[in-house]
Amino acid sequence: ISEVYEQAIKDNFTFQPVHNNHIEAYGKVTLLQEHRDPFDRLLIATALEENLIVLTVDKSFSLYPQLIKVFW
Repeated sequence: ISEVYEQAIKDNFTFQPVHNNHIEAYGKVTLLQEHRDPFDRLLIATALEENLIVLTVDKSFSLYPQLIKVFW
C-alpha cells in the first residue's frame, strides 16, 4: 500500500477526503441488486458531488452512467 501511495504522490494524484456532503449524496446512488457494495457507492457519491472521474477497472461502476464518468 505504501508503494502505491508514494507512486501516486509522485504522479501528482490527489486524495479526496470524505466530507458530510458525500455521505448525504450516498442516498442519490441507487441501490442496485447487481451492485450492493457500500464502499463503491460511497466512492460514486463522492465522485458525483465533486464532479470527479473514477479511475477503475471494476465493471460495476459502469452501471451508473447517469451519475459519474468512469475511465478505464
